[in-house]
Amino acid sequence: MEDRLDYLEYGSPEGKLVIYFHGASGSPEECSVFYKYAKEHGLRVICYDRFSICSSLKEQDYYKHLASIIRNKANGEKVIF
Repeated sequence: MEDRLDYLEYGSPEGKLVIYFHGASGSPEECSVFYKYAKEHGLRVICYDRFSICSSLKEQDYYKHLASIIRNKANGEKVIF
């Protein structure tokens, strides 16, 4: 399974990491409303496209895969959800 998931990033690239989960039906673009606030407050907001996860992953496997991707992106940094 490829350890990759499409995402959009807003705010400060060097800021504190925030993971935002978009709604259904929704998309990572809805997170754009946070751009100015995130930039002003030193936040790096990442919104993963939940619908780009392999459709064969169900229930527990879906969430484990998502957690693995977030853990890798955080690279030991504390994550705010």
